[in-house]
Amino acid sequence: MGTEEAIPRQQAMIGEMFRKVVDGIPVMLICYDGAANPVLVNGEFTRVLGWTLEDARKVDLMAECYPDPAYRKEVRACMAAAEPGWNDFRVRARDGRIVETSWANVHLSDGSHIAIGIDATERLRAEKEALADRLLRIGEEKALESRERYRELLEITSDWLWEVDRSGVYTYVGPGVRCLLGYEPDELLGKRPFDLMPADEAARVEKLFMSMIENGSPLHRIENVNRHKDGRLLTLETNGVPFFGPDNALQGYRGVDRDISDRVEAAVALRSSEGRYRSLFEGAGAVMLLIDPESGRIVDANPAAGGYYGFPCDRLRSMTILEINVLPPEEVFRDMDKARNGERGRFTFTHRLASGELRPVEVFSGPIRVHDRDLLFSIVHDIADRVRAEEALRESEERFRSLAERIPQPVFETGEDGRLTYMNLHGRNLFGYPEGELV
Repeated sequence: MGTEEAIPRQQAMIGEMFRKVVDGIPVMLICYDGAANPVLVNGEFTRVLGWTLEDARKVDLMAECYPDPAYRKEVRACMAAAEPGWNDFRVRARDGRIVETSWANVHLSDGSHIAIGIDATERLRAEKEALADRLLRIGEEKALESRERYRELLEITSDWLWEVDRSGVYTYVGPGVRCLLGYEPDELLGKRPFDLMPADEAARVEKLFMSMIENGSPLHRIENVNRHKDGRLLTLETNGVPFFGPDNALQGYRGVDRDISDRVEAAVALRSSEGRYRSLFEGAGAVMLLIDPESGRIVDANPAAGGYYGFPCDRLRSMTILEINVLPPEEVFRDMDKARNGERGRFTFTHRLASGELRPVEVFSGPIRVHDRDLLFSIVHDIADRVRAEEALRESEERFRSLAERIPQPVFETGEDGRLTYMNLHGRNLFGYPEGELV
């Protein structure tokens, strides 16, 4: 056989071998000419993506495989760069499936381009599953740490966390119940909150709870009386939120109870104290006012004040003391500051009545705290009679002395201790006392 005959056979054999290798290897091959037209696709390309060479030449293959323009631009940039290594792309197959693939690109000297690809679906799925497993393990570790922290918090908190089903039966009882009611959590599982209450209270709270269930409403600051394991009664405050199942049906409530017995007792004591104060304030025959020393506003006035000043009590509560006290405002505020600071507690003023009449009054005033406000509590006494009596006494004394000074006999007064307090002119001249000297 001559050399001329052997060369064609070798070329044919090499060509057949190339075609079989290209079609048989388990990777996708597609070759583009310099104008980016497909000139070769292998069997694996057709098997994975469904495109034969004949079909690929009839369409814009890049547009079919990468319909999003921005994503297609990214793919073209990667092909043009032809950098070493693999790049993952999501390719749309001929039948519309989205296939996860990886590609490497090679440029040839004649300007043509070969893209080598593999179906990366299984690899990426395995990577995702491995990542998911890792995240799950991390999540489980974190959840375990979180549960441990949560358990520790539950152990030390004085509040009681719980969960009930839609019938009100406890399905979870936190350890806080030990401190709150003296029970072990297991003792209350399967029971209802109403089992821990006096009969009347249980009926009231159960009715309220069932109405909440009907509406799926949250439980907000519900006060309820519970019986401690040792028999004493405590007042709890209950807050809870509903939780729902996959079908959006109400499953129950999760919430927290805390002991507010001290707060309730303090409120009762305060109401009792306020009741006693109100009874004394309203029933007193003396004029009483509560005044804000900052503004001078009359915060409260008792019926005796209304009767004295001639204003209805509601009208007095809308007035300021400046409308009653005739002193200049700066002097009124100065005296209120003295009363508030405890520097002085007794004052003499002139007050104006509703009729316009001016009356002299003596005011005893001091600080008092009412509903977290610093006020002045003032008791007002009308001293018009006393002022008139004092004036009459002065006039009487003046008349006596005027008469005594004219008597031509010694006239004198002594105090209880026997000492002279007064001597008339004749006596002073007779005994030689200078005028004005008191022995």
